[in-house]
Amino acid sequence: MDATVKYPIRFGDRIFVRVMMLGRAVRELTLENVASFTDVIGEIRHALGDLRGLVVAIVRNYHRGWSVDRPMMLYGRSRCPEGVRRADTGREMSVRGRAGRFAMSAVRVSGV
Repeated sequence: MDATVKYPIRFGDRIFVRVMMLGRAVRELTLENVASFTDVIGEIRHALGDLRGLVVAIVRNYHRGWSVDRPMMLYGRSRCPEGVRRADTGREMSVRGRAGRFAMSAVRVSGV
């Protein structure tokens, strides 16, 4: 089930987040200016900056009365997988996999 349906958030809800790594709390956040679970995840990634590794985000919505533990893999700002927007530049990375290069080559050859 989609997190948006299962864990509803409306703009103005008070969201508490505790991020745990290796059993220790590495960051705690209070958010009120988010409108979806996707916004919450984005705020967590932005707040943790260059932290890398597997973490568990404990997200609690004070106004709606739900709480969820969400595992996340953090890549830091210096290394992101393809298609992930970089928060510091606001643009997508241009690295492509092998299949992408071959597909582009095939298009170029067939157009000649």
